[in-house]
Amino acid sequence: MGVFAISGLAPAAAFLVNQFGYVGSGFRRYFLFPMDPAAALRASSVTLMALCSVYVVLAALAWVLFAPMAWGTRGFCMLLASGAFGLFTFHGAGLWTTLYGARRSDPNKTMGNDLSLAGNLVVIGGMLVMLMGPMMIGQVRKGIITPDRWLVVVGLAALAACFYLASLRRAPAMLSSRREALLAIVEGKA
Repeated sequence: MGVFAISGLAPAAAFLVNQFGYVGSGFRRYFLFPMDPAAALRASSVTLMALCSVYVVLAALAWVLFAPMAWGTRGFCMLLASGAFGLFTFHGAGLWTTLYGARRSDPNKTMGNDLSLAGNLVVIGGMLVMLMGPMMIGQVRKGIITPDRWLVVVGLAALAACFYLASLRRAPAMLSSRREALLAIVEGKA
């Protein structure tokens, strides 16, 4: 369950939580485009979501091919819903860390951690919660994570989708109020 939940985060985690951090002085040009700069944030988020959703599908394919046990249709739907939950949750949180936890990053750097504190909390903290959470819940209450309860995970995925859509509507609207602070951060002046 936890692996499916983080499968949509792992491929693009650094970009997901710091969408403007790698553009440097180019971020200033976002405000010169003949469109609303918030459209760039929305487009970036939706594009990252589409690209990362491929990894959820690949995880599902790997499960079908290499699973040590067969779960049937309900179990498979539960795993896909877990992947959708993680995808929507992390991408929604990524919009907020882009605005309030930005950090200037070096695109030429191949090793190291370029994330801010907020980015690290979302990525590393989120991965730990998603990986350890189902195991801990399963230890406390035996048999709670079974294919019979697949609708619970589908409901959580629907709530996460609502969170992402609300964030996708609200976060870009706040970009103009965060403009100067973000410019100072990504240009290295803060």
